[in-house]
Amino acid sequence: MNVSKLMRSLAAKTNPNDSAQWLPLWMHARDTAGIMKKLWKHWLPAAVRREICGGSEEALQENEALFQKVCVFLGMAHDIGKATAVFQARILEMLPEVRERLAEEGLEIADIKTFTDPSAVAHALAGQVILQQRGVNEGICEIVGAHHGKPQEAVSESTFDGHLVNFRGKDSDATLWVEIWDAFLRYALEVSGIQDASIIPELSGPQRVLLSGLLVMADWVASNQFYHPTISIDELGREDMYPKRTRSAWKKLKLPAVWSAELGGMDEAAFAENFSFPPNELQKAVLEISEAVSSPGILIVEAQMGVGKTEAALAAAETFAGKCGSGGLFFGLPTQATANGIFPRIRTWAEEQVAVQGESKEKLSIRLAHGKAELNQDYADLLEAGKGEFTGEACIGEDEDKALVVHSFFRGRKQVLLSDFVIATVDQILMAALKQKHLMLRHLGMAGKIVIIDEVHAYDAYMNVYLERALSWLGAYHVPVILLSATLPASRRIDFVDAYLNTSKREIREREKRFTQGEEADWRYSRAYPLLTWTDGKEVHQRGLQLQSVSRSVAIRRVKESGRIQILQEKLRDGGCAIVILSTIRRAQEFAKEVRGQMPDADIVLLHSAFLMPDRAARERELLQKLGKRSTKAERDHLIVIGTSVLEQSLDIDGDVMLTDLCPMDLLLQRLGRLHRHPIHDNMRPEQLKAAQCYVIEPDEDAFESGTRAIYGDYLLMRTRKRLPDKITLPTDIPNLVQDCYDDREPDWETEADKEMYGKAKKEEANKTGHKKTKADSYCLDKPRRSLENWISNVETKLDEEEAEAQVRDSENSIEVLLFVQKGNEIHYLPWQHEGQRLSVERIPSPEEKRDLLRQSVKLPSALCREYQIKKTLDALKPMNELVLSGEWKHDPMLREESFLLLNEQLETELAGFRLWYSKEEGLFYEKGAADDKT
Repeated sequence: MNVSKLMRSLAAKTNPNDSAQWLPLWMHARDTAGIMKKLWKHWLPAAVRREICGGSEEALQENEALFQKVCVFLGMAHDIGKATAVFQARILEMLPEVRERLAEEGLEIADIKTFTDPSAVAHALAGQVILQQRGVNEGICEIVGAHHGKPQEAVSESTFDGHLVNFRGKDSDATLWVEIWDAFLRYALEVSGIQDASIIPELSGPQRVLLSGLLVMADWVASNQFYHPTISIDELGREDMYPKRTRSAWKKLKLPAVWSAELGGMDEAAFAENFSFPPNELQKAVLEISEAVSSPGILIVEAQMGVGKTEAALAAAETFAGKCGSGGLFFGLPTQATANGIFPRIRTWAEEQVAVQGESKEKLSIRLAHGKAELNQDYADLLEAGKGEFTGEACIGEDEDKALVVHSFFRGRKQVLLSDFVIATVDQILMAALKQKHLMLRHLGMAGKIVIIDEVHAYDAYMNVYLERALSWLGAYHVPVILLSATLPASRRIDFVDAYLNTSKREIREREKRFTQGEEADWRYSRAYPLLTWTDGKEVHQRGLQLQSVSRSVAIRRVKESGRIQILQEKLRDGGCAIVILSTIRRAQEFAKEVRGQMPDADIVLLHSAFLMPDRAARERELLQKLGKRSTKAERDHLIVIGTSVLEQSLDIDGDVMLTDLCPMDLLLQRLGRLHRHPIHDNMRPEQLKAAQCYVIEPDEDAFESGTRAIYGDYLLMRTRKRLPDKITLPTDIPNLVQDCYDDREPDWETEADKEMYGKAKKEEANKTGHKKTKADSYCLDKPRRSLENWISNVETKLDEEEAEAQVRDSENSIEVLLFVQKGNEIHYLPWQHEGQRLSVERIPSPEEKRDLLRQSVKLPSALCREYQIKKTLDALKPMNELVLSGEWKHDPMLREESFLLLNEQLETELAGFRLWYSKEEGLFYEKGAADDKT
């Protein structure tokens, strides 16, 4: 009996469109191995190859040839579990000719119905067991077992003994199956160039994860029949088809180049050339540090708003990438709005990174990654340049003038971190710490990046669990990480550094001892500002700076709720503009209505998150025009901007006076960054507003406003109010105010009642924080370790990407709707959107039309989404959904998943006991004595 021919007659794949086509198992193995080798040689950044080879430059030089062979071996061996009786029985139901051919060769495959439990041993598990029995090391076996996205659990010899029929069919065929497995292993070793499996080294946990990710990627490419077509069922395939078949697939795949930063780093002249202005003191210090560091690790930049932290981080990223061989950049931000806001800046920077070789430009890949990325017009332009469909089938751009492309293979949600440049909400990096299927693809992507995370003070205890665990893995991969903040508590700085260095409890105790004995400087609680903290290998360094910047003082005053309008009237009587930041959407809407009634000559602009996307974008553009750097006195005078916390993020606006609800100290300082922001406006400010003034709003009776209390809790509000001085000098006072608010020292309370209230608030905050951490821990990935066993076990790993993204934020229930107007049985845009035109639900919209439709989205007020209310709300939306989806839209995979809210011609509707209406000036408003809606 010819075992080799029998092995080559086993099936791996069918062609769903042609029953006369198939793919033998040996060919799929060769296809996957060929792509593994191509990825290693032509796509994988040097930083990732170094980590896989052992984590050092010396290891890369010594082991690269061996690990390239290991990659080929993994590709060859990953589906050996398909060489089992149960798998062949299942697939041969669709390939009767192959079943007959195997029978002629002496191997009869039983009908799948004869197996008692055909699903008991998946082929990935079978492959792990078969390789273990042949002495292949644990790491390789685990990777084979994990190649469908989830490591196997509790694999042992009993796995084989307990399912003998699934592995080798009837007893009489036992020896034959063993010969097939042995032959397949010999073939895999021969193709990979490895003499014996025993020379493959044991693998660390990070090595296993990265090789798993690479194998998943190669398997997906090899399984795509556009790249690797099936062959006639009459053929077994030929060895001489290789490597031509692999070269053809690689050419079709057409992966973009991998970013390769300049090895020489960046000096001040190069900085000025890149960013069109010379570096300031902060940026010079970052350049100097990034150039001097020999083993880049984590760099934390704490500096005031508007000082150029973004440019400093990008400059450091180029230097670190050159030193580490990184192949891309991840830039993470707190919200979709901030990610959208910075996308054009990073895109411009990325275009400068495209390598030029002769007259042809290499294309690099870019990705804007959040739930509504494809509705961003700048990003949509790139998608359209790629001649792709909005449904997600975009291909690489054919426009030779485009330096950046959105590649089809990187469009999937699981491949989000594989592009060269990824601009995203921070959720995308947090999900690298979430137990989830195919997690290794995220790790493969982030291991080759420089990671920049902005506004790192903005995340709560729940999100910080995931952020710290992601930092642990980034540290294990030696990925350079740059964290940016203007207002970072020292405790968070310590946690971030310890997480990145994977500092053990024993090491923390030893560090405490050294600090206590005066053997080391204590970097943990420095109050220098600006402050740079960085690691070089395991060593932690720190430098405080003294910028030659103009300081500005803000007078802090209190105003009762009932006195807000009077303050605005007094302060704006001679002109000038005011910014009012309130805790909730409802408060902002109601106050705007009140101001319009009592100050009819004022120009009121309301901004919050309950506007349609186009309306919010238009209002942001209006604000940048009226309060931006180029604004005029005529545009500014008597302008009152009323909004929520969205005003404290990213918008480069300048107000003459501010009113704000109380909030935690770090956020309050962020808000003050929008007050007297641009010195060029100083000569425009009325005399009484020449000095910056911020009025902190206090309730007329209660200790704290109810909506503010619900969002932030009494503990931080009490500490902030206690520490809040009558004057704040920016940036000088920032570190002391932030650290005093967040340190462990107890404030001195004047009354027993205050002391008692604080004690209760502190206990509630500790309980809430503990609950958040415990809740987050249940889905959080373990710290880096050797084995992948139980890596993502004991949890539900069937979360889709939207569910996973929600899992890394401790957010309340929400319902997002597309907002339109109903006229009879017709559906229309709102009057000012596309001139209120009728929507053609009788046909599937074009990609551009679909983008416009999906931009008409808004979240319903949280009062309609609370646990006791949400079912009523969803039930009330059903008739509206049925009306909109009565035509062809129901066949569109995106539109049929949306919910629709239809207003009457007065732009009102009744929904689940609430009255809702929408206006261009106020956004979505509701009424029914419910608690305030959070931003």
